[in-house]
Amino acid sequence: MLLLVIALHGRRGGSEDDLDDEHVQPNAVPIMPIEMPDEEINLQQAYQLISDRLGLNDRLGGDADADAEVRLAIFADLRQKARDGEIVVRGRPQRATPVSEMYKPREAIPPGHWRAMCFDIARYVFGDTEDLIQVAATQADNDNDRRNPEPYIDLVVSRRTIERAWPRR
Repeated sequence: MLLLVIALHGRRGGSEDDLDDEHVQPNAVPIMPIEMPDEEINLQQAYQLISDRLGLNDRLGGDADADAEVRLAIFADLRQKARDGEIVVRGRPQRATPVSEMYKPREAIPPGHWRAMCFDIARYVFGDTEDLIQVAATQADNDNDRRNPEPYIDLVVSRRTIERAWPRR
């Protein structure tokens, strides 16, 4: 954790007029913790991280069907946590516009989105290229429902949040 340090010219109890904006004094008093920005990872990286934390990447042989169920459940759990607001998935709204419009800034996907939308699991599980992962969109549970929300592409999550939600086993 990085600490923000304000120098008070070596004195405790100095006034605001005593602040030195140009130099940090060696005997400065740390006053406010600031967390470093969290790393955002794409959903393939999140899937691999969760699999590792669940011990799935350490297994040799074993019950392949059971492992497949656990691996698929990762995305069901991720979707539920996003729906409940425990995890924020960020992405770019997918619009039928020119390519120059496609890469708008990412935004938090609202929890209500996950009621009718899910992840394109095959893109993340079977290790598509970075470009294909970037354009993988959230998908509707029912394509015929005209009330489906707009899909999102270029999905990312917080590494720290994933690590908290899936502790090592």
